[in-house]
Amino acid sequence: MMREAVKNGRKPLQIMIADDTQEIRRLLEMLLSEIDGVAICGKAENGAEALRLARENHPDLLVLDVSMPDMSGIEVLQQIRKNDQSMIVVMFTIESQLRDYCLKAGANYFFSKNEIGDLVEIIQMLLRQRRT
Repeated sequence: MMREAVKNGRKPLQIMIADDTQEIRRLLEMLLSEIDGVAICGKAENGAEALRLARENHPDLLVLDVSMPDMSGIEVLQQIRKNDQSMIVVMFTIESQLRDYCLKAGANYFFSKNEIGDLVEIIQMLLRQRRT
């Protein structure tokens, strides 16, 4: 699942996906793994698993669904932010009214599942920033 290949002397941007819907996880993995310079380092189907894997894998970027079983994405975000300010967290949800709350809780970005193209743009922007 994790590519460790280093291209042009650069480690890939390690991305973890956390969403309770298997189809969404598959879609995101397929979409994001096609981006040059990206490696998927983990997938989680509930909040508790997302928190555990994020702590174990230390991804550069975590795509985190707001509504998940066991622990909400917001609770996962709050736990991560207690010890890690460097991980980029992108909140991903159908519930766009939670945008301000997620950003105040420490999310770097927020987008609706209807705006999946925005996630690709964010990742491409981050990759460009890493190159400079």
